[in-house]
Amino acid sequence: MYSFRLVALACLSLVVGSDRAAAERPSPAAETLRRGDRSALVAIEVVAVQERAAGQFRATLEIKHVYCGPKYLKGLAIFTDTANQGNRVGGTAIPLLTAGEVGVWFLDLSDSQGVWKARYGTRKSLAADYDGVLKWAQTVEELAKRDGYKRLELARELCSHKQPSIAKLGIELLLQATPADAEKAGVPAFLDGLATNRNVSPSVLLRADGLLFAQNGKKWIESERRKAMAARFTEPMDVADAAEVIEHVRSGRNLGRDDHWFTPNEAAAILTKLATDPKQPKAVRELVVKDLSDRGTHRDFTYVVLAAVVRSDDNALRVAAAKGLARLASPGMPPDALPSYTAEQLNDLRALLKDEKDEKVAEALAKALRESFAPDKK
Repeated sequence: MYSFRLVALACLSLVVGSDRAAAERPSPAAETLRRGDRSALVAIEVVAVQERAAGQFRATLEIKHVYCGPKYLKGLAIFTDTANQGNRVGGTAIPLLTAGEVGVWFLDLSDSQGVWKARYGTRKSLAADYDGVLKWAQTVEELAKRDGYKRLELARELCSHKQPSIAKLGIELLLQATPADAEKAGVPAFLDGLATNRNVSPSVLLRADGLLFAQNGKKWIESERRKAMAARFTEPMDVADAAEVIEHVRSGRNLGRDDHWFTPNEAAAILTKLATDPKQPKAVRELVVKDLSDRGTHRDFTYVVLAAVVRSDDNALRVAAAKGLARLASPGMPPDALPSYTAEQLNDLRALLKDEKDEKVAEALAKALRESFAPDKK
């Protein structure tokens, strides 16, 4: 039997440089908690922005509060590059920062210069849910006040939190605990019962799945515990958790040709269940259809899911899925869309159109056939 007691407590032993390790390294928050003297999470305010050269600016950030890290940082000024466009290599803040902006920032202490440098952060002006960001940062602060097994006891409680970013941090800390602290906090027993723990959110299971796969690969995927955990990825959930499931399925197909934590059939089955199960909130089913229609990647399961929705009973979703199929048949819509439908998919589209009674669905399916640029297009 696969045992968490043997393998789930060594997240930090991931081999840096391997594909799996690169895919699922500890989060910046978990690393900051571990390296509190050389990393920090702080609240900042932009107090000045100066142009250094044409299109190149440097912003001065005043540290207003320290959530995690040395307390002497409060009141200090640090600097970061900022610009209206470009890339974020080196921590450049894009778009251009403006005086008066506030945010939550990660800092690192430079090994070579002994200077604190801004890594990146979340700006209130750009955040969809800044209150949620502050709640997450305050949780990091509470964790930073505790050491050893006391921190792990709080992390266990966080695994039931309704905010995914907080719940995921909880499970990550449990999975990177030292054996001695883990035993004191009852972590092995908690992890052994993870898949059947109804107080744990889907986001926690997803994060655990990714980390355990990164650590153990095929051994984890083939375990009975993983199968029990994966079965919960399609249980009724809210939109926030559904978004986490969709992203997990996507990233599980992005790790490389032979290194996935979901096969195409498994990915299709999970997303089809989310999109067609009447027990799911309608907002969840709508999210799956919208995500696949807008982002359109993964030829190996996108078509399967949208076609399944067309065959379902919710007519509004059927129309949306059919329009998604039509959109993905058009070259370059979106930029990472499917290049074409396969011959098998085109035949299935023809069968769907032949039997379709709804005018809007039929119109969209006809467009999908018409605009597909597959080699065997009729």
